[in-house]
Amino acid sequence: MTNNRAPKLINSRHLLRKAVLSTAFVGLTLAVQSPVSAADYQSTSSATFSDTTPSAGDTVTVSGTTSPGAIVVISISGTGGAQTLGVTTADAYGNYTIAVAIPANLASGIYVLGVTADNQQIASTSMTVGGTTASTGTSSGSPSNLPFTGSSSLVLVAAAGALVTAGGVAVGLSRRSAPNPV
Repeated sequence: MTNNRAPKLINSRHLLRKAVLSTAFVGLTLAVQSPVSAADYQSTSSATFSDTTPSAGDTVTVSGTTSPGAIVVISISGTGGAQTLGVTTADAYGNYTIAVAIPANLASGIYVLGVTADNQQIASTSMTVGGTTASTGTSSGSPSNLPFTGSSSLVLVAAAGALVTAGGVAVGLSRRSAPNPV
């Protein structure tokens, strides 16, 4: 027995609907993808102090890590106010080392040796000048500010919306121009 039926034509409306739905799915998938921003990555700055019980006139070496290229300021503060002891720049990897002199005229007592990077406090330690006992010599500060390296999701959402709208228009036009089946 032979088949006298004509080959079935591809339903263009069905094919168009599948294309629109596929495009909308891809567009929505892209819109949902969230770019990674710097806020997702926090680096902790740190400092190590070579001596936390120096005498007036001694040198203390401060080393640690922070943001690459940051301006690092070492200061000492006590009852008489704050005084900058030294300034350096972190290298391309965020490492820094600086030797600072404790002022020769500094009276014996407890002081705070502070480290700032780009005007943000990153570490501090208690220091006893001319005495005994102090802190451990290492300190970690708050997370450093990293530059924003992500992108806005708004562009992807707008693109997805445009794709869905275009698909809706295409379906609407195909329904108007398609001949009615008999």
